[in-house]
Amino acid sequence: MLASVLPGFRQLRAPFAAGALILAAIYVAIYDRLQPAATSDYLKPGLDSLLRLLGPQGRTVVLGVTAYLVGTVLVAAVRGVIRSASIRRIPQLTSAEYLTAARKGWSGVVAPFSRPSLRRIIRLCQDEFADPGLAKDVCSEIIAGGGKRLLVSNKDLYIEWDRTQSEAEFRDAIIAPVAIFAIVALAAVHWAWWVKAISATTLAVITAVLWIDARRLDREANSMYAHAVADGTVATASIEARRDSADHRPRGQPPS
Repeated sequence: MLASVLPGFRQLRAPFAAGALILAAIYVAIYDRLQPAATSDYLKPGLDSLLRLLGPQGRTVVLGVTAYLVGTVLVAAVRGVIRSASIRRIPQLTSAEYLTAARKGWSGVVAPFSRPSLRRIIRLCQDEFADPGLAKDVCSEIIAGGGKRLLVSNKDLYIEWDRTQSEAEFRDAIIAPVAIFAIVALAAVHWAWWVKAISATTLAVITAVLWIDARRLDREANSMYAHAVADGTVATASIEARRDSADHRPRGQPPS
């Protein structure tokens, strides 16, 4: 509901949440050292002047902007690594062995596309261009290209795709910051070892669930896009290039 009232909320929440957790972890980690420094004769006059100048609203703005910037860098790095890993899996996923396997196993959990969507992309490349290998380029472009083409072609489908991608991005964004904050907090509190062990185990389960759910959402979004490509709703750059080359090919010449 909030995302419909504030259209940019989904794009802001992932980096802001990640950055806020990282800043909170840093604060907890250096709190014991920060207090004496803040009250030292050398720093106190300057800090007091700066805090008075900013005021409560100014301090909130500075912290918010800092959290957003830190989170933006983190989200870009994490999503970049995940996209690269997904693109590297494409040759395996488009192989006949994977598509005809009886059970998915772990490769199905981390797969960026569903099998039906992969089969439809391969069938499109085979029927229209007589080149099943083109499917690898198409899948790579779906993962790396974003949704601009889909926005132009079908706005309603783009909204659903964007919502699913944003949910995956949010989960990926908070996994590492949540783990870092929890580790720092557990190191700072004086609990019995078994309480810390239970807390760490719970944290590991939560982060694993978040990661698996993020892969499910990524797979759903990518498969949604792939089905749109197979339906002819939207095209990728490689498909358009093949069609352009076919349009300019001399009549009677077979496709390369």
